[in-house]
Amino acid sequence: VLFFFVGVLLVVAAAMIMNSLLMATMDRQQEIGTLRAIGAPKLFIYRTFLFETLVTSVLFGGIGSLLALLVIWTVGYSGIPASGDVAQFFFSGPRLFFYADYFQISLVVFSMMVISFFATQYPAWRAMRISPLQAMQRKE
Repeated sequence: VLFFFVGVLLVVAAAMIMNSLLMATMDRQQEIGTLRAIGAPKLFIYRTFLFETLVTSVLFGGIGSLLALLVIWTVGYSGIPASGDVAQFFFSGPRLFFYADYFQISLVVFSMMVISFFATQYPAWRAMRISPLQAMQRKE
């Protein structure tokens, strides 16, 4: 059941990443059209979007991991006290202690990068299809 919910969460995350990248693509249509008009090949546009997503994934995955480690290090040693019998049951004791498993953290960052890579494919494909003439004629 937990893996199912994690899978649903990953699909939702991929959809959110793809949506934000698609909106960024549509906002930068004139810039992409200008690049194409001065001779930038489609592969350059594709690689630009891919590199942008890679940098964003690594940067914010690293920041999120560091913040998570900071919370684990500060709260993990003292633990979160259980307030009641139900909490003690779910915590398996009077306190909930956190610990950092570096393999799992690296697995999550790697998974996020893979999901971001696949979520970038459609917006990058849309960016490659922008014609210079249409992008230059568009008025906002």
